[in-house]
Amino acid sequence: MTRKKLTTLTLEEVLKMKDRTRDDAPEGPSLPKDFWRNAKVVYPDHSKKA
Repeated sequence: MTRKKLTTLTLEEVLKMKDRTRDDAPEGPSLPKDFWRNAKVVYPDHSKKA
């Protein structure tokens, strides 16, 4: 596993960023118009302990 450099940014710095998508990234599939109609928020199980 390679280590990546982590950086802390302010909200202003994030808002100034331009699109960071790789040029060679493939397009995602098109979603049907009713995709979000039945979407549900799923929260993680809180039974895990640190």
